[in-house]
Parts: sequence; structure tokens; C-alpha cells
Amino acid sequence: MRELDFLPAWYPRLRRKRMLAVAQAWAATALLVAAASWVFAEHRLARASEARLVELAAALDRTQVDLHKLDDLLALEGRWRHRDRVMIKLGLHVEATRLIEKLNEVMPPEMAVLALELETADAKADAARAIDSNDDAVASLDMPPDRQLNVRLHGVAPTDVDLASFMMRLSGVRFFENVNMSYAKDRSEGGHLMREYQITFSLNLKAPAVNK
Repeated sequence: MRELDFLPAWYPRLRRKRMLAVAQAWAATALLVAAASWVFAEHRLARASEARLVELAAALDRTQVDLHKLDDLLALEGRWRHRDRVMIKLGLHVEATRLIEKLNEVMPPEMAVLALELETADAKADAARAIDSNDDAVASLDMPPDRQLNVRLHGVAPTDVDLASFMMRLSGVRFFENVNMSYAKDRSEGGHLMREYQITFSLNLKAPAVNK
């Protein structure tokens, strides 16, 4: 015997529609929550990006200030280097003048100078050329140069005794280094026999100036 169904025919359809509406409402809610979460995440990312941009802008400003300071320091270094070059040139003339005065003091009046040659040498530059294959070694030479004034003295003396006395006086000057006799030979001039000589020595331009 079939059970009697007292529900009207429209009730099941209404129930299905109600369940569908509830499902759609939950789906819409889920979509809204997902959209809100995405918007919130994007907002946080945007805020973080803005904060990062502010930090980068501040760092860039600091870098610009440091670059300006570096430019000022480089310009100052250039001026100091130019001043040093000028002072070195002026100092060389002073050393040559004092050298001649010192030679005039220690040389006996009987002796005469035929030629006096002066040449400056930069020990740092010579060392750099000798090891230019080693970049680190060359970089380590970036310091004040060790400059020397090399002197070649050509003259005449009456006798070997006068020449020996002059050599002793030259060797006794503490600012004269590596005093050596290149040669000494007889020379006849106007019927007079004398000794022609050549002496070499050097002065360290970083040492105190030649004094009396």
C-alpha cells in the first residue's frame, strides 16, 4: 500500500530553491572574504613598498651628500698635490743654491770647477717601473716619492794632495751621500801640470736642507 503524501507539489521545488539560495549566499560570502583578504594583502604590500621607497630615498640623499663630500676632498687633494709639486720645484732650487755654497766652502781655493751637473731621481718611480707587472706592488708605491739630487762634479786640482783633502771634506758633510771619485788623471794646460777629476755624490731631498 503506497504511503500517502500530504505535501503539496510546490513545496519540494520551494525547498530546492531555498537550498540553492543558501548555497549562493555562502559562495558570495566566501568570494567577499577572499576579495577582502586580497585587498588587505595588497594594501599591506603597497604600504611596505612605500616605506621601502622612503628608506631608499633617504639612503640616496645620504649617498649624494657623501659624493659631494668626496668631490670636495678630491678637489682639496688636487690642490694639495699641485702645491706639493710647486714646493718641490722651489725646494730643488733652494737645495742647488745651498749645494753650491757648501761646495765653495769645502773646496780649497787652489781648485777649480769646470762643470757641475745636477739630476733629480725618483726612487719610487724607478721601483714602480721595475715591478710594473705587479699591480699590488705598484699601488703600494702611492706615497710621497723618495727623491734624490745626484751631483756630478768635474774640475781640476793642483796636486793629488789637494784632491784627497777635498774628497775628505766632501765625505765629512753629512748631507752628501755616496761620495765617489769617478776618475782622476793628469792634465796639462798652459805648460802647467794638474789633476783633472770627476766626483759624484747625492743628496736626499727628504733630508734636512744642506747647512753650513
